[in-house]
Amino acid sequence: MKKTFLLLILFLAAACENSLVPAKEIEITIEKKIDRKIRVTILPFFSETNNVVASRELYSVAEFDLKHAGYFELWPQEPLPDSALDKGKNYKSADYDFWLDYGTEMIIKGLYTMSGTELAIELFCYDMATRSEFTSVVVNGPISETRALMHKATAKIIEKVSGGRPSITTTQIAFVQQNGKAKNIFMMDYDGHNVRQVTSNTSLNLDPNWLPNGEGIIYSSYFENYPFIYLQNFRTRSMQIISKRPGLNSVPDVSPDGTKIALTLSFNGNPEIYVIDFSGNVIQRVTFSPAVDTSPTWAPDSNTLAFVSDRSGTPQIYVVDYRGGTPKRITFQGNYNASPDWSPIKGSNIIVYSSLYGRNSELCIIDASSGFFRRLTTSMESEDHPTWAPDGIHVSYTLTQNYRSDIYFMDVREEKPVRVTTDSNNSSLPDWGPSLQ
Repeated sequence: MKKTFLLLILFLAAACENSLVPAKEIEITIEKKIDRKIRVTILPFFSETNNVVASRELYSVAEFDLKHAGYFELWPQEPLPDSALDKGKNYKSADYDFWLDYGTEMIIKGLYTMSGTELAIELFCYDMATRSEFTSVVVNGPISETRALMHKATAKIIEKVSGGRPSITTTQIAFVQQNGKAKNIFMMDYDGHNVRQVTSNTSLNLDPNWLPNGEGIIYSSYFENYPFIYLQNFRTRSMQIISKRPGLNSVPDVSPDGTKIALTLSFNGNPEIYVIDFSGNVIQRVTFSPAVDTSPTWAPDSNTLAFVSDRSGTPQIYVVDYRGGTPKRITFQGNYNASPDWSPIKGSNIIVYSSLYGRNSELCIIDASSGFFRRLTTSMESEDHPTWAPDGIHVSYTLTQNYRSDIYFMDVREEKPVRVTTDSNNSSLPDWGPSLQ
């Protein structure tokens, strides 16, 4: 069967004088900082079959991906005239002078055809300053996966522009959704599409956490009347009990190297932080305190943990090497700090967490080394349970207002919330999965 090709031509430019090169390594600091973005113009996609539905879907996915990637500014902000739209029909060339007059630095053009069930996306990227090819991308797959294919295509462009930092466009978010008294684990694409149910029972299923390879999710569940830790393996389509000790088995977090799990256990009478393997065997008891120690999160080195403890009288965040050492308190602003999540970027010391301000929880980030922090949200709603995206730029979280909870995400440099769940059920406790190509 003849292959179907979707041909998208992307013409990239930095500025009139400089060629487009991969962005320098982005550093997320405690100070609010917004890097300059590339101005991108997306033209309507054309096809010989004039499939209006497909054209709109492709355009919509590309627009959302680039708008929220963290590197691009949609341009111009006003509608394009017909003379500009017509230039999208010739997808093999670009009128560089025309678009430079608009102030545009990247042009996205597209031609696609559909035949049978196969779809191929081919991207050509050109630097407008040097008027030479910047990069090219080819993605193939079934038409039924049009959105996923476009996510993969934009991811390759984004990762090229970012200098190799993971893109969020091919990621998924696991979360908890309530239906009546039951709470089950679901997963969705980062933009809220393609929602799938992971657990299906009438109990409470909480605290989903992705395996680093994306092949499964661990979570806590009262499925057998007690809070045990389970692993749902997507590759083998099997469910496995990881920990079922007496008392609490809760808030599991898999290490970035995928070899061990930090969690809270109370089989010795008090909630403490432990590290276990995937057979449930204890590798190390981490904390020894009469206080409540909970919510562990791994640093990128798979050795250091941050966790929440009320040993000072109120819940605060501490860090410790799981192999031994004295926990060090790092939060001193606020009387109730919880739900820490350590940035996944190698060498990063940045932790995002929730902090109680008045009656509402707000999001903050803190440098675990220096102790400097910044408040991310200042709204009238309650934001909590933040989770980093694999790019170390975006966080997803639960926003609750008027007794309704939904999943949002934001770029921590801009702090502009994007809502991704829209159905009638309450959604909460997100965990952002790895970038998968």
